[in-house]
Amino acid sequence: MISAVFVAGLAVSGLAMWLLGRFTLPLRTLAATGLGFTAVGLCAMAATAHFVAVGLSFMVYMFGYATLFLTARRGIVELKAATSDDGKAFGLFGLVSDLGNVLGPLLGVALYAVNHRLPFLLLGAVSGLVLLALAAVARRRTGLPGAAATSGPVAGAKARGADAPAAVPATTAAEPDGRRRPVGELPHA
Repeated sequence: MISAVFVAGLAVSGLAMWLLGRFTLPLRTLAATGLGFTAVGLCAMAATAHFVAVGLSFMVYMFGYATLFLTARRGIVELKAATSDDGKAFGLFGLVSDLGNVLGPLLGVALYAVNHRLPFLLLGAVSGLVLLALAAVARRRTGLPGAAATSGPVAGAKARGADAPAAVPATTAAEPDGRRRPVGELPHA
């Protein structure tokens, strides 16, 4: 029966990669989606030992895993476009992935020996905490209500008592040839 759960999880993972690979969602959206599904799936696996519930929870987890994998891969591709160190970026990605494949099961078995639900709860909690941290950073950067602006044009406008932020230049650091590039544009190789 456990092999049926793994096959279903792999099928969901493959379907998620195929489906999400068709869309160009922002990296933060992909990361938040992946972390959310991972946290829910892992915590749900810890909540019950019923075969159907564990199987469904594993499928939710595998959707999140596929989403996080695509996020990491696409992030590296975008970094590769911005730098000439693409070999280093993919090497680091492979190193981290391989370390996780070796150390993850060892840590999981050790945690399982303490309590059979502990590895799932711990990894689900870590995923949830990273998701909360990502949301807090995104909230602070976008200036959503309730987010305190501590620097930048919004904080400067508040310090001056102005309702509107000061003008923000639409350029970032200079290119090697001295030209300025628009905000959001990748540097030229």
